[in-house]
Amino acid sequence: MQSTLECLIPVMRKTLAVKAPSYESILELDSKIRIFVVPVAKENDDSTALSMRAFVQRHYGDLS
Repeated sequence: MQSTLECLIPVMRKTLAVKAPSYESILELDSKIRIFVVPVAKENDDSTALSMRAFVQRHYGDLS
């Protein structure tokens, strides 16, 4: 949830706005995403929701 608030929502707001974001703005978003610390899910929890969350968190950085 924290990654959504700190990374995803700002990216969506900037990239889907009517006016294209500046290059400086894109670099700022990129920097925030790259330094964001992704918490690791506990390995002993077999819950589907937590497993999916862990997968998305591990691969979120690959999208950039």
